[in-house]
Amino acid sequence: FHDSVKLIYDLLADSEITESSLNSLLTGNTIELIVEDVFKKEQKLDSIEGHNKIIKELIIRYIRKVINYDIKVAPFKCEFREDKFEFGFKSPSGLDYMVYTKIDRIDLKDGVYKIIDYKTGKGENLDKSIEEYFLPNRAKKSNIMFQLLLYAHVFKRVRPVKDDVVIA
Repeated sequence: FHDSVKLIYDLLADSEITESSLNSLLTGNTIELIVEDVFKKEQKLDSIEGHNKIIKELIIRYIRKVINYDIKVAPFKCEFREDKFEFGFKSPSGLDYMVYTKIDRIDLKDGVYKIIDYKTGKGENLDKSIEEYFLPNRAKKSNIMFQLLLYAHVFKRVRPVKDDVVIA
């Protein structure tokens, strides 16, 4: 999924992504061709048969959902796709640490960077205030929120930006 989405958005990365450019992806066969090519390479297959055909179709359906969502928020600039970010820090005890991340996508719209992390499984409802995620008596831990906050922190440390950074 991730490699296919990256290649699809790489096609649009040199300019602002518009509703029109996204619609052209939905009407052509670009998505299907890229997904098939990536799937064959990743699975080391000559052809896609049986349950692999079902998996390929699910990947295509999910990518179409991502594009349909992006049509609603277009126009935007897709600044980073599957990029690695890292930074080091020293603990209070003097130990050196490195944090490594690979962020699915970072878009820029109206001066705001939006960090996007694709979740292909059961998602977690993130409709709470940031403060609610850190209450000591919360019902369950939010690994997804921690991950997204870490991504935002790493991105701002590695690429100091004057613009706002939001997570999605």
